[in-house]
Amino acid sequence: MAEYRFIKSAEDAIIEKMRADAFLKLTVRKKRIVPCQEALLQRPQGVIIMKEIEIKILGIDRMAVETRLLSLGAKKIFDDEIHALYYDFADSSLKNSDCALRLRLEGMKSVLCLKKPIESKEAKIREEYEIEVSDFDTMKYLMEGLGLNAWLEMKKHRTSYEFRGVHFEIDEYHDAYNFIPTFLEIEGHDIETIYACAELLGFRGNDCKPWDILQVAAYYSAKLQDQ
Repeated sequence: MAEYRFIKSAEDAIIEKMRADAFLKLTVRKKRIVPCQEALLQRPQGVIIMKEIEIKILGIDRMAVETRLLSLGAKKIFDDEIHALYYDFADSSLKNSDCALRLRLEGMKSVLCLKKPIESKEAKIREEYEIEVSDFDTMKYLMEGLGLNAWLEMKKHRTSYEFRGVHFEIDEYHDAYNFIPTFLEIEGHDIETIYACAELLGFRGNDCKPWDILQVAAYYSAKLQDQ
């Protein structure tokens, strides 16, 4: 990890900007609602419509990152296992349109989410439609009954911190994807804040990858093949 090169005044300026921005945003369940009042009023009952903006930082020193987060005043909000299944139809219509339909068990909570892409070279941005379901296994049965097949399964341990409305997720993957080293995901309400938070942790702009997890897996898989 890069050395901390910022001075106190610069750090305070970034934190003050994040504090001011927090008053202008509304947080729902770890993510930011799309700022469109009409869309919120029209959404189906129980469905949360969000805009996911995030980057990943690979090959982190976990202890150093967590120490720095705690020194900034970040709070740990999640520390548990996550089991995710990604579904598609037989014709791969969801993948072909770059959409993702995910059923995930987050600790004891089950969540169904549809993600639609928004093009960006600086961060991974997706529009999300998310709803909590009562039972993970029952939802799996219903998905299969609708003709959807799980084409990808991933398991990981996630530790999450929150600071000024920004979320920091430290992921360690298991089973078939345990070759992926521990990495950090930063998610916030805009790209500028996310990159400012990365700087607070001592990272540079070129450390921030706008990748999804399959791109991360492909990157490390290629590195293993080159060895």
